[in-house]
Amino acid sequence: MRGTKLIWHDQDSLDKSEPVITITRNMLAGSYTLRSKSERIYRAARVTYWNAKLKKDVTRTITIAQPGATWGGSGDVLTLVERCENLAQAKQKAKAALRRTNGRQIEGAFTVFGSRLLVSGANLKTDGWGKLDNTYQVVKSVHRVDRRGGYITTVDFGLNGTYGAKP
Repeated sequence: MRGTKLIWHDQDSLDKSEPVITITRNMLAGSYTLRSKSERIYRAARVTYWNAKLKKDVTRTITIAQPGATWGGSGDVLTLVERCENLAQAKQKAKAALRRTNGRQIEGAFTVFGSRLLVSGANLKTDGWGKLDNTYQVVKSVHRVDRRGGYITTVDFGLNGTYGAKP
């Protein structure tokens, strides 16, 4: 949201955009957290849609291939509890649900000295964090000015839609 306007962006184009900044440990102005999880990471989504030719509901398991992905080894399938009108809509909803869920495989938050580049939807890189060095997408950012720290930016982030594929 910018002012009184709600702004929408194509998620695929946000995922493919270049990182706007590289975050290193010496840029931190406060605390940080980085979490990696292996539970609730799915290889596919199961959805139900209406097949007009057969005149009945059809349940399909839809796998969204991601080159270089680090997720999906467990074989878990995410079951969506929403109906779809056709196969195209089912694939779209499955892709979005997998992006939301698997994008939280690695997530974190940190506080850095202020940067106007860190806005929701922007990609950032991490450097100097070992195995967690990757490209992430800003989920939420809060910019503030205070007497002690000056201009500070607090950022929540998660893997971008490439699901962990390093660029």
